[in-house]
Amino acid sequence: MASRVLIVCYSRGGSTLRVARHLAEALGADLDRIEENDSREGAGGYLRSLVEAVAKGVPTIRTLRDPADYDLVILGCPVWASTMASPMRAYVLAHRGQLQRSPVFVVMGGRGGEQTVREIQLACRAGDSPSLVLTHREVEDGAFRDLCESFIHRLTGVSRDNARWPKREASRSNDGPLPGVA
Repeated sequence: MASRVLIVCYSRGGSTLRVARHLAEALGADLDRIEENDSREGAGGYLRSLVEAVAKGVPTIRTLRDPADYDLVILGCPVWASTMASPMRAYVLAHRGQLQRSPVFVVMGGRGGEQTVREIQLACRAGDSPSLVLTHREVEDGAFRDLCESFIHRLTGVSRDNARWPKREASRSNDGPLPGVA
């Protein structure tokens, strides 16, 4: 039976979505974007994002898929003021019971990526799940693809040199891939 993988992402400017699409294609995963009613475009949207990040705000969001329907949920968001984007915070708070093994990827402008990963892992009770920290520059110049290969290998235990990413069940050893991914 094929495993079901869901990638849930929030992206304000498109960089995080670009990574999420790449991972979804490589893993054969479904992609669910976190959406909001209010726009974050322009200077006003940037300011709102900054204030919510610093204040640990929780905006109203919507998604299309239920994470309980998946074997594994991968979370991706931008780093805002060295913390997770507030729409991702809202998602994690709403679904933390289904996110205990969730790998995380983040895209940052300059710093705070590792801190943001730890914050998401703690909020999800995900322990030391696989993670990937990227910069906007790495996404824009395409270098993120090679970094994603390593992340995917940590998830599946399979490198692109060995085979296309399989969607089969696998047993888990301490060093092996996450269950439901390989």
